[in-house]
Amino acid sequence: MLTVTLLVALLGAVCGSDVKYSQLEAGGFVADMDITLSFTDEFNPEPVAFDPEGERCDPSAECTTPIFGYDDDSVLFIKAKVPKKGLTTLAKVNPDSSEAQLGEATEVLFKLCFDNESKKDRKWRKAKDKIDDDKRCKKKLGTVEIAKDGNLNLEYKFPSDTPKATWFITAYVKCKKIGSDGTDFCAFDTTGGLTTLVAEPKENPATSPEAFIRTTVVESRTSGLYAAVVVMSLASLSLLGGFFVWEQVTSKNK
Repeated sequence: MLTVTLLVALLGAVCGSDVKYSQLEAGGFVADMDITLSFTDEFNPEPVAFDPEGERCDPSAECTTPIFGYDDDSVLFIKAKVPKKGLTTLAKVNPDSSEAQLGEATEVLFKLCFDNESKKDRKWRKAKDKIDDDKRCKKKLGTVEIAKDGNLNLEYKFPSDTPKATWFITAYVKCKKIGSDGTDFCAFDTTGGLTTLVAEPKENPATSPEAFIRTTVVESRTSGLYAAVVVMSLASLSLLGGFFVWEQVTSKNK
């Protein structure tokens, strides 16, 4: 019996979760956690706003979509709050199965997700309804345990190999599985708008205000490095040419 239990647990860990965005939305498990984003003031004192076409907004114009720039040393700060009612109402039956009972919410996983333009014509970033198969939301920022007051705080430093793209944040609430030590997705929130994750919502639940992050490819190769490469290349060619000349001269003298 113990062997069977361990095997089931192992298979569950390998296979992951079967929960889908649409199932959570239909079950009323979309939690407005008021996600807010900010960057280190030292590197980016003011967000850089862009209009929907990607052009920098005129200071006097009203920008509909805020997109934040960053540099290699910037730190992204995420603040959110799990609603008090959410801590109790999330302890319901998983919409995906009448047998999968979920207990209290314990933690929140934050991920970066490509916006529609950044995933266009890129199959490796294809959106999926099943959360674990959703390739547009693969970049994990971190997991935060839910405090008693429901407050969540996360800091993330962008690595220099972050691809050029526009992103939004999605937060996945995880609840305890009754009768096991595992957890499963039991709610979500997003700064990308509900329809980016659920094509045809059955309800119209509130989500966090829309907020996006724009990242650019970091150029870590300095002009000095390029100059050094050129010099070394020329030196190598000169040495190679000199070797052939020396070989020809010595062979004639033999």
